[in-house]
Amino acid sequence: MERKALEVFQRYLRLATGKPSFDQMYLKHFDYVKVSPQGNLFFSLQVSQEICDYNGFLHAGALTTVLDAATGMSLWMKLEEAKLMLAATLNVNFIGNPKIGDKVIIESKCNGICQNIGHTYAEALLNGAIIGTASNNICIFNRVIP
Repeated sequence: MERKALEVFQRYLRLATGKPSFDQMYLKHFDYVKVSPQGNLFFSLQVSQEICDYNGFLHAGALTTVLDAATGMSLWMKLEEAKLMLAATLNVNFIGNPKIGDKVIIESKCNGICQNIGHTYAEALLNGAIIGTASNNICIFNRVIP
């Protein structure tokens, strides 16, 4: 399972950074940590000025993007092959304000797949306390990603 998780993360990095985009900015600070025996994925996000607002706190849009990416990767873990996906509903709740220098841990999981919709969830933690959550229902398309 560890090998598949690392392959999923590397595939995501390759796809997300293949063209100039917002993804390139935050992915410099985003790293794979581990996969649990249950299949939950863990990532870290090092908060830097580049992804903060003018007050020096992690920008809500940056955290939303990271949570979206993490939930998508947790869905890929459940599929036999990587397929094109698109968030149908992404609900994010912000509970805390990490600042420059903080390290945020993201835990994401796929709760299940019903036909062509994956139901996923993620938590962002700072020093063990939840600072954000995401619930993401993701459409799965038939197109396989190389």
